[in-house]
Amino acid sequence: MLSGTGTLTGAPWAWTSWTAMGKQNGLDIKSVSTIDPQAVHVQLDLSSGGTLMFTVTQDLKAVSQADWSARRALWTAPTDGGTGG
Repeated sequence: MLSGTGTLTGAPWAWTSWTAMGKQNGLDIKSVSTIDPQAVHVQLDLSSGGTLMFTVTQDLKAVSQADWSARRALWTAPTDGGTGG
């Protein structure tokens, strides 16, 4: 089970960043996330015994509702030419 602590930065429900630290399965986990109007940036560090094992970095970009709907339509379109079989 993951357990740990965290800190939120910014006004309530309008946070600009957060940091979370915890332990799971013998690993120390630290996550630092920042938010701006165009993206969420996340860096996740996993360490064991004080040694950094690996880092996961995510850059999640904002998309408009129109772009999301257009892309979702492509993802959910039938792949069998519309024959249903």
